[in-house]
Amino acid sequence: RLAAIDGHRIGIVAMPGEVEKEDKDINVPGYTYSILKGLQNKVKGRKISLYANHKYIWIFGEDYTYSVRRVDGNYFDIDRMIKDVSAYEEHFSVDAKELKGIAKEYNKAISKDKKPMIMYGESGNIYTAIQTADYKSVDTLENVKMISGSGKFLRGLDPAFVPDAAGMFDSTAEMIGNDNSKHPVVFKDDDCMCLILPVNIAHDSMVDYVKNLVA
Repeated sequence: RLAAIDGHRIGIVAMPGEVEKEDKDINVPGYTYSILKGLQNKVKGRKISLYANHKYIWIFGEDYTYSVRRVDGNYFDIDRMIKDVSAYEEHFSVDAKELKGIAKEYNKAISKDKKPMIMYGESGNIYTAIQTADYKSVDTLENVKMISGSGKFLRGLDPAFVPDAAGMFDSTAEMIGNDNSKHPVVFKDDDCMCLILPVNIAHDSMVDYVKNLVA
């Protein structure tokens, strides 16, 4: 698997393949992502090989080779970090493309005004909302299915993070959380997972606005 963390998010993607020798963690600098992203068209649908020693990592494609110095030190214990979140009682199936589209519209509307995207769940329905000095929007996720739990959900998320998270999935994603807005939220399917840390919404007036609106 590939896993990345930036202090606010964790992304994990399963990569089936053959392992010649087990190496628990191979750490690379963060800038490696942008370089590998530039090779995406070359990598997609074609096999790559990855080799590492104590100093370097090599990625071999059919017509390119990329090498980067290996980072010393211990990586985060991701399995431990996501264990508690996966045990949260509220599980929903959401349309990833729909969620991505709403978040992108919010980002366009608020520009550089840093305001949280509210996600509120009641009776199995999920509502999204955001407000700035000159913009307010409340939307309903149309394609939501409650998998388990009471249907209650509350999170404040950085809207800039949501399109990237939702973009990891081709169609639907499982959304895991609870009604404690201080806890992370997870989006996952069989191959990918993204954990996002919440934004503080303890004193955000939009929370009460949405609750009253859908009551």
